[in-house]
Amino acid sequence: MTEDMTLSLREALRSCPPGKAELRSASDRQAFDCPLPLAASSPEGRALIDGFALFPGIGLTVERLLGSRLRLCYPEGTAALTLRYCRTGSAGLTCAGRSLLLGAGELCLFPADSDASELFAPTGCYEGVTITISPDMPEINRPAFLSEEELDPSALLYRFGHCKSPILFPQTSLPARLTASLWGIPQKIRLACYRLMVWEILLALSLPGTASEQPALCGAPRQTALIREVRDFLTENLDRRFTIGELSKKYLINPSSLKALFKEAYGMPIATYVRDRRIALAMTLLREGGDSIAAVAEKVGYETQGKFTQAFKKKTGLLPSEYRRLQAPRR
Repeated sequence: MTEDMTLSLREALRSCPPGKAELRSASDRQAFDCPLPLAASSPEGRALIDGFALFPGIGLTVERLLGSRLRLCYPEGTAALTLRYCRTGSAGLTCAGRSLLLGAGELCLFPADSDASELFAPTGCYEGVTITISPDMPEINRPAFLSEEELDPSALLYRFGHCKSPILFPQTSLPARLTASLWGIPQKIRLACYRLMVWEILLALSLPGTASEQPALCGAPRQTALIREVRDFLTENLDRRFTIGELSKKYLINPSSLKALFKEAYGMPIATYVRDRRIALAMTLLREGGDSIAAVAEKVGYETQGKFTQAFKKKTGLLPSEYRRLQAPRR
């Protein structure tokens, strides 16, 4: 997190005494029967939570934390689905006895039987948004400009209501990008903007194929943070190559454990994950840039153009030159 964000958090929480979590309600919970928290606590830090009743059965909280833990106490059985977006810092949450780590820019959806009410902040700070949806959410009067569209936000409950584990929406996916724009809104129009934005989020999530979702990374808290750190390091250095031995030495983890934990977290070996990220980056460079194929190969970590071409065709079924030609009208 940048120094500006740290200062912004400290300023926002300046009036909150250590060991306290201030819970503020910006709208009438009872009027909408919303699953908003009844209480909040942060015994190892200070926190500020603003709650908003948006629609019947839908509530939103904006959370700021300086410290290691935050717990929100919700009425039992009020939320069928919980969506949590991490704007800055990171949020570790416990689900079915295991932990997942939500990084900056990521959105995670939790099914009804997950305990998403308590989070820990490995970095010592967290700022995010939580949207809670009641299982008996009534029909919402849609805005006039959507009255003729065959879109139903309650379809979100049908699509995700029976999920057994959390689902992660990376920062590149549509729901996460929409959630990110909930910030920086003037207080006078905040409630209205939140209602509009939640409409967009619900619609985006209710349509199959509009979001890039994947199972959330779960494991012991320290392991979860470590494996994510390894993943981030590899994806930020796709032009370089690292052996398992080098990674295990850098992150002080046994090579066998590193390989096993990474595969459990991301569903594939480290080498396969890195190769797929390299090819994905190469596709972007070929589609949007003017570099030669040899230059693209170098930027994504291939020693020769021939090896890059072979790997690219194996993954996409096309030569790099063919892919660029096919994508040319879209540039």
